[in-house]
Amino acid sequence: MKSKLIIPALCIAVFVIMGHHFQRGGQEPLQKQKSSQTIGSTEQRPAETQLKEATADIDFRLEQARKRAAAKANKNFSRSVYEGAFNSRKPEYARLFDKWQIDDRAASSALEIIRQRFLAEADASVAFFKDYENKNRHAEAQMNKIVENELAGQQLTQLLGPNRYRELADMEGKMEMGAKMKMRHNLAD
Repeated sequence: MKSKLIIPALCIAVFVIMGHHFQRGGQEPLQKQKSSQTIGSTEQRPAETQLKEATADIDFRLEQARKRAAAKANKNFSRSVYEGAFNSRKPEYARLFDKWQIDDRAASSALEIIRQRFLAEADASVAFFKDYENKNRHAEAQMNKIVENELAGQQLTQLLGPNRYRELADMEGKMEMGAKMKMRHNLAD
């Protein structure tokens, strides 16, 4: 169960890292600073110093998490995680296809389009973790993801029709939100 959550958790960690990195104007993270204050000391440090130390600690922890994610990122692992996520959603897709009363051939085609979209996302996540520092590569990967999603959306719209595609996209959005909420809950425990 936890293996299904690793890549989404790593993706969230990377998005946090990227957001923090870009918020700071692409500056290199500060080195982790040691506090000169001892426990029980009555000496007060300025708020600015405390903020710098907290920021440095967060930068250090995020950088360590990114390095661990990059070390574990490989195509086979990522694909197996995304394949697992796809398989866990298959019953929801099947219920929707049954509701629409579409034939098995159309349902199989739709599932294959969705599966290929998942696998393209898996491949992009590996590139993201492996090449974190290359901002141009990230922009390219983000654009490729948008193109892949758009292409899959067009294929599904042609196959299912625009109204059914919107219903499918809404269902996927709800499943994604549910998965994120579950992951946050599991990480909090």
